[in-house]
Amino acid sequence: MPITNFDPRVHGFHFDNDFVTHVIGNIETRGLCGGMAFAALDYYYAGIPIPTHEGDDFPDGRVPAEGSRLRSFIFKRMMNSVERNAAQWLNVLANPAFNPKRFTKRHLDDLRAEIDAGRPVPLGLIGTDKIIGGAAGNHQVVCFGYDITANGRSLTLQIYDNNFHDQTVTLTTDPTNPETITYSKSSKWIAFFMAKYKADRPEYFDLALNHGIQLDLHGPTQEINGAVARQRPLDDNGRPLPPTHATVQFQECGQKMGAHYRVRNYGDYPARLSRLVLKMRDPSGDESFFAANEVTTIAPGSESGAGKDLAIFPDESGGYDLRAQYVNTQGKAIRIPARAPGTDNDVHFSAVPPGTRPRKIVPGLVHA
Repeated sequence: MPITNFDPRVHGFHFDNDFVTHVIGNIETRGLCGGMAFAALDYYYAGIPIPTHEGDDFPDGRVPAEGSRLRSFIFKRMMNSVERNAAQWLNVLANPAFNPKRFTKRHLDDLRAEIDAGRPVPLGLIGTDKIIGGAAGNHQVVCFGYDITANGRSLTLQIYDNNFHDQTVTLTTDPTNPETITYSKSSKWIAFFMAKYKADRPEYFDLALNHGIQLDLHGPTQEINGAVARQRPLDDNGRPLPPTHATVQFQECGQKMGAHYRVRNYGDYPARLSRLVLKMRDPSGDESFFAANEVTTIAPGSESGAGKDLAIFPDESGGYDLRAQYVNTQGKAIRIPARAPGTDNDVHFSAVPPGTRPRKIVPGLVHA
């Protein structure tokens, strides 16, 4: 079954598409499905965790308030989705010769090729081809995988539907004759297509490191000027900062050792999580939680952290990696992005037998 690593519990928004936008006077529009689909893909392709906010965190108990940074970004991406796919939607709603079955079949090969290449894509779902009320009867979601039977007569798409947060929704049809479309939710669709999409860097995020992983090691340290950090921290606009230097650090086995980090909620609403953790990978490749903090809410502008001090570090020599993560409310571990300059969310150190000293490090042989 071809599937990307997009996961609605990780990469989808944790609230539903219950937007009501006031246009002029008493005129309202409902839903920003195209904006939510585009924005979710923006976070995914940028490698930035999607905001942790849930519906209860917002003033109306459903969605970010009008004028807020997150809502403004989603609304902007909604307008972008309309602009990029206007011709396609117009063809659906205004072309008297529109044939839903033929239309769907023509787009299936391109859709499957994108998923085969590991790229989730926005999907336009068509509920009606009538110009009156057409916009309200159609929808946009994210397709991130598919399964097809051996005889090629049944195709099932895996979908993040922004009307149903933290769930995988499925759409099934016969790719050789897509006249009947079955949806795992109550919605009815007559056709679908892969929407045109161009990534944009997200303008809003909440949880990020403001004090990266700090190590308290008992062993020699060597700094390699000009080496590139494993992941460069972001500036105030979410862009990577220039590389500084990397530090090669050593810990003597049997000595005390500590590691800590601090995280801040840079968003406008409470950050929701299950806990903050420091994940450690040992020389054998096994992973475990080095430290954990059972924090579930971080208020806007507030900080929290995780860390531990060991009286005696394990006696297994070799390379160790520590990574700053939070576990979201769906139980998924998320890497915390670095926000402030000089912060590290992933550090490496080497444990050496007591009394030994490492060999000289050659900068050209150090790889980020």
